[in-house]
Amino acid sequence: MGPALAAWMGDAAARAKTRAIVSAFARGWARDTPLPALACALDRLAEPTAEEVAAHVRPLLEDAGWAEAIVARLVAEVRRDPFFEPPLVPLHSDVQAGLLLYAGRHAVIGLGVGALDRMAAKKRRRIDGSIAFPGHASLIRALRGGGATLSLWTGGWRDGAPLDRCQAAGIHRLRDGELIAVDGRTTSFLVDHARSDMLLLHATILAGTAPTACEYDRATLRLTATGAASERASRTQLLTTLLAALDRPDADAFGAASRAAEPFVRWHALREWLALDADAAARRLDEMAQADPDPELRALARTAAASIPCPA
Repeated sequence: MGPALAAWMGDAAARAKTRAIVSAFARGWARDTPLPALACALDRLAEPTAEEVAAHVRPLLEDAGWAEAIVARLVAEVRRDPFFEPPLVPLHSDVQAGLLLYAGRHAVIGLGVGALDRMAAKKRRRIDGSIAFPGHASLIRALRGGGATLSLWTGGWRDGAPLDRCQAAGIHRLRDGELIAVDGRTTSFLVDHARSDMLLLHATILAGTAPTACEYDRATLRLTATGAASERASRTQLLTTLLAALDRPDADAFGAASRAAEPFVRWHALREWLALDADAAARRLDEMAQADPDPELRALARTAAASIPCPA
């Protein structure tokens, strides 16, 4: 603990002053931004497409003065009190640190700094690396582009299935103030080089996601992994696994999960249910074998049903 922090920790009045600054920021930071209006507009959408959500979000990134104002206020508050911590949810990755500005059913907006030293460290660690297609659309406004060079890639989902390989689609040099749209269902990019830190306003569109995210090996360009593209799908898989681990045969929960939109989530839920209580899951297994919309899942269900012994 440094002397400045020790002095602040031992000064009740100084800590109270910091708390007051944080509280004032929490009460008012979003008031003069377009975020409350965006929340109302998106809440009125029932089952929107990715394009419909993006149409509401794009104007906020096209005119991003409100985000610049948030950055300026954060800088001012830190200069005013070095122990100020923004009362916002932090966002972290191996190359970026930022703050969550908005989270709703259909979109998430964050403000982040892509740190040059972190990007360089990741590049040094990476021998071949991977190319990820997250399965959702994004809008990214480069408030500070950092002189970044992006390699562009195509892959992900085509005609109802993930492609076996991805392929290079060119190079793009990111400019300060530029707004780029990335359809992570079929396109991706990597930051191959940057001259300085990047400041990015990033909107993730949660509607209309691909069935799965896809990951490709950068050396061979071959598909190496797929996984949940949405938080809801990941959460459903996690909760059904947790119920099974806790020996909680909740038929309503497993039944609902086995009717999820994603085939791999339906199968995951039913497998967990069968392992926990095969008799209770048998009817749903028969339904899946006969009528699931995914032919591969119907075949898996028929194979599983044939392997379960009939009750005595």
